[in-house]
Amino acid sequence: MIFYNKIIDFEKEVITMHNPPVLSPRLTTVAELIPRCGCFADIGTDHAYLPVYLCMNKVCDFAIASDVNKGPL
Repeated sequence: MIFYNKIIDFEKEVITMHNPPVLSPRLTTVAELIPRCGCFADIGTDHAYLPVYLCMNKVCDFAIASDVNKGPL
C-alpha cells in the first residue's frame, strides 16, 4: 500500500491560507486533546484539516499529514 505524505511546516513554507480551517465537532474535540508539541502526525488525514488547524493555532511547530489517497492532500 502506498501512503502519500505532506509535511506542513509553517515556519518554512508560504502560507496561502489566512484563517485556520473550521473543524467539525469531532475534530474540534480531538484538537482540544492535543498538548503543545513540536511535531504532530495525522495518519489517514483525508484533507489535513486537523494538522493545518494545529499548526496555524501554534499547538505544534509542524505536522505530517498522511493518507492512502493522493488527491485530498
